[in-house]
Amino acid sequence: MKKVCVIIPAYNESSVIKDVIKKAKKVFSKAKKDYSIDIVLVNDGSKDNTLEQARKG
Repeated sequence: MKKVCVIIPAYNESSVIKDVIKKAKKVFSKAKKDYSIDIVLVNDGSKDNTLEQARKG
């Protein structure tokens, strides 16, 4: 099985990060039978609650 790693950089993105992750999961769910998919969020020292919102995504 082929592997795909999606890297999402984030800095103070709490207002949008949950939707970004949900949309990425939706797009890649169609390829699950052929690919192993990892989504990696790089939270670059956000001062807001980006990490907490990302965990909800």
